[in-house]
Amino acid sequence: MHGGGVRVCRRFMASPLRNLDNAPRKNCARYFYFVMNSAERHEARYQRRRAARLEKRARDTKELGDFESVFSFEHLYAAYRASVKGVGWKASTQRYKASALANIDKTHNALLNGMFKSKGFYEFDIIERGKPRHIRSVHISERVVQRCLCDYSLVPMLSRSFIYDNGASLQGKGYLQSFILFCSRRSFIKIISEVYVVDPVHTAR
Repeated sequence: MHGGGVRVCRRFMASPLRNLDNAPRKNCARYFYFVMNSAERHEARYQRRRAARLEKRARDTKELGDFESVFSFEHLYAAYRASVKGVGWKASTQRYKASALANIDKTHNALLNGMFKSKGFYEFDIIERGKPRHIRSVHISERVVQRCLCDYSLVPMLSRSFIYDNGASLQGKGYLQSFILFCSRRSFIKIISEVYVVDPVHTAR
């Protein structure tokens, strides 16, 4: 098509412009050639790419939007392993880990049967570095469900539309990596030998 034309089977052509099948060919359909201008080639490319995007979107939506596949037992178990990292010292996490498989199976059945309900927030106040903070945390069982939803549905579906420099809570990215890529890609700095990150807490002191 990039050569300026497209081959179309004769039965779809009302008035062919040129017959390219002059030589006899056994068991071969006869094709003809008609000229396309630049606007028609552009429109044809657009329609092909649009059809491919819609097909890929439908395929991804079916895979990432299916409730049973997203909240499978395997996905919930992987989400549990990721959710307990760094918080294994908490009493609530240790109680959940003591019967992890039974708790995951209970959550899985509740989700599939439409019986899963939120337990609400656990609210408390702390003072950190002289500043009072009001914390609203969720139970470990709900964190597993939220992590499963994010890792196997929301992040794969939405992150593809993010700009490349967006590294917020994405695996393999972070603020420092995004800053270095942002600067290097736009030629603000040529060589980064040392990068200093200012801590606002220590700066305030």
